[in-house]
Amino acid sequence: MRYSLLQLTFIHLKEFVRQPAVFFWGFLFPVAMAWVLGVAFSNQSEPIHRIGILVESKSDSPTAVQWVQEALDKQNQLDVELVPMTSEEAIKAVKKGEIQLYLENSFTATSDWIFHFDPRNKEAERSYLYLKSFMMDLSDQVDSPNTVRPRFTLQEFQSIGTRYIDFLVPGMIGMGIMNSCLWGMGYGLVELRIRKLLRRMVASPMKKWEFLFGYFLSRLAATCLESAFLFGFVFIYFDSTVTGSWPALLAVFLSGNCAFAGLAVFLASRTDNSRVGNGLINTATLPMMILSGVFFSYRNFPEWCIHIIQMLPLTRLVDSLRGIFNLAYTMNDCLSSIVVMLSTGLVFSLLGLKVFRWH
Repeated sequence: MRYSLLQLTFIHLKEFVRQPAVFFWGFLFPVAMAWVLGVAFSNQSEPIHRIGILVESKSDSPTAVQWVQEALDKQNQLDVELVPMTSEEAIKAVKKGEIQLYLENSFTATSDWIFHFDPRNKEAERSYLYLKSFMMDLSDQVDSPNTVRPRFTLQEFQSIGTRYIDFLVPGMIGMGIMNSCLWGMGYGLVELRIRKLLRRMVASPMKKWEFLFGYFLSRLAATCLESAFLFGFVFIYFDSTVTGSWPALLAVFLSGNCAFAGLAVFLASRTDNSRVGNGLINTATLPMMILSGVFFSYRNFPEWCIHIIQMLPLTRLVDSLRGIFNLAYTMNDCLSSIVVMLSTGLVFSLLGLKVFRWH
């Protein structure tokens, strides 16, 4: 019994070693991902904490932020970027995820500070605690007998669109669309090929495009139900709502499904191994889940990364959904993203169908 168990173990190990693709996805791909994300997160040459400071107008910004910025520069606080903004600009930046909090102050060492942010946003809370500690230490350095320690007031975001949940929900819906298409449709096609069922499909009188389009419609229906259930929950429990155009929301939702369905067809076009299929789909989903601003703003990445991140299909989908939910985007505001996502789906679908293997 022990001998047979040992032989079976060696047989499975040999199967693993004899598949170069499995070796790549099991060993090389995780190392590559660790290297890319490690370089992106450890690059501290650019500011990563963008904090708004309220000013009456942009013409006031040089004098308004000078005292704080000089103090930060003297202590080499390179991970903080102060951005002068009017009140309207700050609210819009919060809704877009460009900043997590902003300050209101008369900008003297002994004045009161008002921090505007959502305490449930951990990134904003860390920035608040850091700045509070920094300003307290700075006031202690003022050598004057009449020095009054500054007071710090927390003003919690109350308006819809500024809370962390309002930032999170569009990202969750976008991620759900991506996973539903790539895993539900892409991996489903891989399983059908492994079980030799695609061969039976192509032998039937059915047209090939009808089979794939029917698969897409079934996943679209499932995605609609999943997204509606999530939105219904946050609508009832958190009072979240859609401030933008409902036709634009429908167009963005459909174009996002088209983009990822096309990518699913392309990734599953020739794969006949479950391990390789897992690796291909993880290659597509994991970087976008981390980089595309689902759970936190991609503005935290270095500047050279942001332009690349904004070209990812999930980034375009989430940014458009977030704009419709929180910034009252219309169809015109989302038109460029809709066209890009539809084009992405069309290109990947044509490439996938051209090389698609039915057996």
